[in-house]
Amino acid sequence: MTARPPTARLLPTAIALLAAILLPARPAIACDPAAAQMIGIVTMYEGTIGPYPIRLGLQFEPDGTVAGRYAYPASPTTLRLAGRLAGGRTLTLTEFGAHGSPAATFATTIPGAKKTDCDVIRGTWTQAATGHALPVRLRMSDTSMRPLAYYLSPATLRIERAAVAFRAAALAGKPAEVAAALHYPVFVSIGTKRMRLPTPAALRSHYDAIFTPAYLAHIRADIPHLMFVRDQGIMLGGGAVWFNRAGQVITLNSPGP
Repeated sequence: MTARPPTARLLPTAIALLAAILLPARPAIACDPAAAQMIGIVTMYEGTIGPYPIRLGLQFEPDGTVAGRYAYPASPTTLRLAGRLAGGRTLTLTEFGAHGSPAATFATTIPGAKKTDCDVIRGTWTQAATGHALPVRLRMSDTSMRPLAYYLSPATLRIERAAVAFRAAALAGKPAEVAAALHYPVFVSIGTKRMRLPTPAALRSHYDAIFTPAYLAHIRADIPHLMFVRDQGIMLGGGAVWFNRAGQVITLNSPGP
């Protein structure tokens, strides 16, 4: 049986409290490519390109090269990035399209108080085909302690495809598809109420109480790519949904009405 995720065990109430407890405190991350703690791991950022929310992961290398991926909430998959960090401040990235051609450029700076600070990224995203430009505003959310290759592995991509499908089914109001995406028994919290639902039929009988407008808003706002990972699951919606490594939903944490 799948181990019970800590969200169902510790905090069955507000999604914000779930995330606050489960996620690590945002550390101060060194942006110096020569810093040992930066090499070979992905630093995650969340923010916006213009009005569009994104999640972006970057892997800094000792020679100043940077590789990364990013996605929007509705992205079917992540988009590839490659570029350089110059002088610890100037970060230039090229976004590549589906066929490997440059699609856009990120011209950004890291305005940290010290050369080693890379908590914030600001600048401009420019579309190659049209020259259309949008402001970029990003803030570091966490370090994954995993290399970029992890996020491109078949196992991780399988989980992301499952998360994309679950998110689409939930937002489209398709209870049968949602029920089919779960591992049973599934642990559920609705406000302060906790339960374990043993079958798809049991899930459907509680569906409207779980999938409230507030709960769906958490799911809609998050990005089913480059997700937070811990030993007991993979998180979507700030703790609203947890997946196992087979891509099945193992916990639903709804704030209720």
